[in-house]
Amino acid sequence: MLGRASVDAHRLAIKTQLADVAGGTGNIQKLFFTARSTMARPRQSRARISNSTREMRRKMNILAGL
Repeated sequence: MLGRASVDAHRLAIKTQLADVAGGTGNIQKLFFTARSTMARPRQSRARISNSTREMRRKMNILAGL
């Protein structure tokens, strides 16, 4: 589980850098906060973690569309 979280974190970091170039810094800080709180609770149910990951991807897609 921890391994998967760090992979997601890495992926998020890469996407965040891309979005940062596009220039939505406030949203990115929100995303990092979401990512941090998701990884701080490794004992959560899988469904909820993948749900928040899906939420992050959705936000990134919105940012990428700007």
